[in-house]
Amino acid sequence: MPFRMATPSSLLARIDEYLSSCYARESVARTSELAEMMGVSRQHLLRMCRSLCGRSPRELLRERQLRQAILLLGSTGLSLRWFRRAI
Repeated sequence: MPFRMATPSSLLARIDEYLSSCYARESVARTSELAEMMGVSRQHLLRMCRSLCGRSPRELLRERQLRQAILLLGSTGLSLRWFRRAI
């Protein structure tokens, strides 16, 4: 079912959901896989991201990954080396 988007926060929530699944599977985040999960083409995902957030899907994925790493770094005893390998 195609993803119907109304707000930037709904897009970011879906990106966070996708990244959580990537972390659980220990797999690399890919824009093509994100588009597939959302039921849209890569081109449509690009248009949605640019329209709603002013950035590409790849930029949004990277920002969300870095945000998560910063949160984990501040709340766990994990090393920077662990994060470098995990991200």
